Amino acid sequence: MVFTVLFLLINFHCTAQHNTQLYQESLATNLKASELNIMLQKYPDRANSKTCSGQSALNIVIRSRREDSEIKSLVQTLLAHGAEPNSRIEGNFMCYENENYDSMSGYGYTPLQDATSRGLSETAGLLLKHGASLDKSWDASPIDLIQCKHTQSVFQALIKNATPSQQKDLQAMLLKKTEDCTAEALMTTLLTLKSILFPDISERTTLLKKLIEEIEVLVTPREY
Repeated sequence: MVFTVLFLLINFHCTAQHNTQLYQESLATNLKASELNIMLQKYPDRANSKTCSGQSALNIVIRSRREDSEIKSLVQTLLAHGAEPNSRIEGNFMCYENENYDSMSGYGYTPLQDATSRGLSETAGLLLKHGASLDKSWDASPIDLIQCKHTQSVFQALIKNATPSQQKDLQAMLLKKTEDCTAEALMTTLLTLKSILFPDISERTTLLKKLIEEIEVLVTPREY
C-alpha cells in the first residue's frame, strides 16, 4: 500500500512537471493567445508559474522569437489572468531549459526590462499601462537597457501609456540617455516626442545644448 501511494505521488509529480515544461515550451513557440486564454481559465496558477531559472510566463513570452505584436497579445492575455508585471527572474540561473527562449541572462530582471532591452515597444507600453515599474531592478532600469536604435519607438510607446508623474521620470531618463547614445538617435527621439516630454521651450534648449556638445565630441579628431 505504501509503495503504491509513493508510486502515485512520484508519477503525479513527474506528470505535473512534464506538463509545466510543455506549457513553457509552447509559450515560447506556437501557443496562440486564444489557446492560452482557455488554458489559464482551467489552470489560473500558470499565469505566475516560474521555470527552474526563475523566469515567469511573461519573461518566457517576451524572450521568445515571436513578433512584437504576437508577444503583446500573449502578454495581454497573461496580464488579464493576473500575471505579476513586476516579478523578477530569481531562481537557479545555472538551469538549462529551452533553446526557444533565452534562459541564461538577465538574472533579477522584470518583464519590462526584458521588453525594453529587446526593443519590443508595443509590449513595453502595455506592461507600463498595467503597473510595471520604471525603477531599477538588479543593476539597471528598463530605460538603461534600451538599445540606442530602439530609443524612439520604445520611448514613444512608454510615453503613450505613462502617468503624468511617469512622463516626468521619462523626461529625466531621456536626458540621461545622452551619455549612452549618439546625438542622432536622441535628436530623432526629441523631435518625435518634444511636445509631450518637453512642453517648456527652455527644457528643449537644455537638451539641444547637450546634443550639440556631444556632436562636437564626435567630430573632434582624437589625438594619439
